[in-house]
Amino acid sequence: MMLLVPMLYAAGVPGMRFLFGCLFLASMLFVSAMDFRYGLIFNRFLLAMGLIGTALDFAGWLADPFDGVAGAFLGSGLLLLVRWASRGGMGGGDVKYAFVLGLWLGWEMMLLALFLSFLAGGVAAAFLICCHWKENRVPFGPFLSMGGCIAFLYGSRLLQWYEGFFP
Repeated sequence: MMLLVPMLYAAGVPGMRFLFGCLFLASMLFVSAMDFRYGLIFNRFLLAMGLIGTALDFAGWLADPFDGVAGAFLGSGLLLLVRWASRGGMGGGDVKYAFVLGLWLGWEMMLLALFLSFLAGGVAAAFLICCHWKENRVPFGPFLSMGGCIAFLYGSRLLQWYEGFFP
């Protein structure tokens, strides 16, 4: 928890966005801990986080409201497809969590967050397979949180770096 403020400061997050970034990162830490410990992402918490994100979008402190709504439906829609294709292998809480992250991040950063989440989840799954882990379920919420955190802090820089490959 103590690392959140230095992370935001080091990333150069300005003004009021710094304050809301603290709330966002603390929320992601809470969701990760609950999903890892209990395998659940609580609806009431997601509802509160979604309402706050929507209000901040309309106040002009986060994503554009249209981008936030587009990110919410894009992120949750893609995870809903994964849930359907995996026949319930991904929980419904992850789908709702992606909706809330999309409200906070906007559609571009949500795509980046999903990419990073699946990349980290794949690396972790490969590691666990190599270690012959007996559990057959790994919560995806912590990976979504990690992807959302990186997208919130460094998303613009990562996208600029990536676009540099295509002059």
